[in-house]
Amino acid sequence: MEETNNSKDKFTPNDLYESCPVTKRLVKIIGLQNFKQIAGLSCSIFLPLIILSLVTFKENRFFYGSVTMPLEKHGDILGMSFLGDTMVWPFTIIVPITFILLKYSFHKSTELLNRICLKASEEWIVDKHNGFDNTVEKVKNIFNLKVGWQGKFLKIFPWIIALLFWSYNTTTCALHDFIDNSIYPYKSDTVVVLKNSDIPSAESIKAVQHPTTIKLGDKINLPKWDCDLKGAPLSTISARLWTFFYYGLPPFILSRLITLIWGVSYFLLAICRWEEKKQDQAIKLEPFGEDGFGGLSYLADTGISYLYIIVSFMLLLTMSFLKEGSEPSWHNYILLIAFIPIAFLSLIAPTIAIRKPIVRAKEDYLKIIINEINELSHKILNQKIKVIASFNSEKNHYFQHHRLSSLKLLYNHVSSIPEWPFSIHIYFKSILTIIIPVGMSLIKLLLTFYE
Repeated sequence: MEETNNSKDKFTPNDLYESCPVTKRLVKIIGLQNFKQIAGLSCSIFLPLIILSLVTFKENRFFYGSVTMPLEKHGDILGMSFLGDTMVWPFTIIVPITFILLKYSFHKSTELLNRICLKASEEWIVDKHNGFDNTVEKVKNIFNLKVGWQGKFLKIFPWIIALLFWSYNTTTCALHDFIDNSIYPYKSDTVVVLKNSDIPSAESIKAVQHPTTIKLGDKINLPKWDCDLKGAPLSTISARLWTFFYYGLPPFILSRLITLIWGVSYFLLAICRWEEKKQDQAIKLEPFGEDGFGGLSYLADTGISYLYIIVSFMLLLTMSFLKEGSEPSWHNYILLIAFIPIAFLSLIAPTIAIRKPIVRAKEDYLKIIINEINELSHKILNQKIKVIASFNSEKNHYFQHHRLSSLKLLYNHVSSIPEWPFSIHIYFKSILTIIIPVGMSLIKLLLTFYE
């Protein structure tokens, strides 16, 4: 994951994150390249966990079952404690890791683009109108968000989303008692009863052996560890400060990922467009390269780096299924299902963009080999009809047979070149990665169903 310093490289990681002030700053202090970045990563994970844990422990809101509320005719019902709020403390771990994965995708995308630049054909390079230099400049403009309304949207979008989410979270969670209690978001008509009102001896949650889930006629407000400014001011205020970063950063990560895939895909599709227009090869492919797929099998590594980020977002979404005292909403399932095709598209996006030139190059090589085989076969057949009159003729005949065998081996090799750079290992790793958040949600759904 080290940044390249090769002065000949057309692209550097700086090109990919310079246009966003948030990623530009964080990329220097959070990472794995040096001690400073590792310390920044550690602080971003453990410092908020320690502070929130101490604050909620002091206000008796840390442990599972510590946040309850009496409900008439039923007893004490379960609210949401700090440990039970899986939309907070897991984010403290997952969001910084997702940012590290974004940096990894910067590295992989840069490596991909520079490797393809090295394969640029002379014809593509010398084309001054729609050639190599114009394509590189356009891609850099995409990374810098200097391309029409799309660039402006991706530049403004994360700020708007982050600000709206923080404002909504602060208003509904911290200020609902002062504004309008109806805006409080944690409502449910299904509650967990911890202490039956008919059993006075059960004084705490520890005494409860069989908490039960009951269905109410109407939705009621459930107590939550960070939604009581009067009763737990430290927990409520510290959570709002936490939200500013850990709910605010994901939109910037998503915006950078979209820009990254857009820029890389544009570069690869430009190769297809130029080749179709000029009827020539824009890049020099290697059909006999040791890594297969025209020497471009590292396209799969770039796609995998995008997949990891999408799956991290799926994991963030999955956390809503594991919250204490509340059930996931129907829209949580829809969002999770919607992310599955997005994850697969992010994986194959680089490959789809450049697959056509590679398949075309493979077909061209096969045509050349077939023509050679046909021509040589005719010569051999004609020679068999004639009488071999000299040693040179016999030697030439042997040489042609040997060349024919070599051409057949070459044909078999080229025809076996895969048209997708994905091995069984990559397929298995990709499916397993996607199954983790989906599987967690399905398990929660099954447990809820059997309850």
